[in-house]
Amino acid sequence: MSHDQYESQCISASPRDGVPVAVRVRKVRALRGYRLSVEFSDGTKGIANLAKHVQKEPFHLLRDIPAFQYVVIERGEVSWPEGDVRIGTEALQALVHEQASRPTTPPPPDSGRPVSLRELRRIAGKTQASVACDSGITQGALSRFENALDHTVSALRQHVSRLGGELEIVAVINGRRYPLHGC
Repeated sequence: MSHDQYESQCISASPRDGVPVAVRVRKVRALRGYRLSVEFSDGTKGIANLAKHVQKEPFHLLRDIPAFQYVVIERGEVSWPEGDVRIGTEALQALVHEQASRPTTPPPPDSGRPVSLRELRRIAGKTQASVACDSGITQGALSRFENALDHTVSALRQHVSRLGGELEIVAVINGRRYPLHGC
């Protein structure tokens, strides 16, 4: 079957995915010309053209049309299990809305506001691709790490270090904060 004749089935994210993200992908369908029809949880939808992206890492594995067509929704994000490739929801939204993906504005120092590992990476001004490359892992593996619900202290310390920071662990007892040493 030729690339021009093939369109994949629409796949919807299930509520059991359980990963908290501001906006999630609800539906995705592969179209001709390395394009995706995408619907987001905020009600927006559109077409993302990935034709330029399949020529570069890590998306080059998706130049194979059947591999590109096997797109799924995993934890509210678009992924291709065949090549262990993912694309972040914000990047996909930027492609759909034809705007550049920009890092989020960093919160004020010591704001106390909890941030996700994804937000922390953006605050550090790093892309998922650059951190994955520096870490010697795939972008898909980094995405899974950022979305995981449980991490070892050593893995977090290493990740934060690659972002240019250092990990501090604080215990809060009776409203008082105690920085822990040796963790």
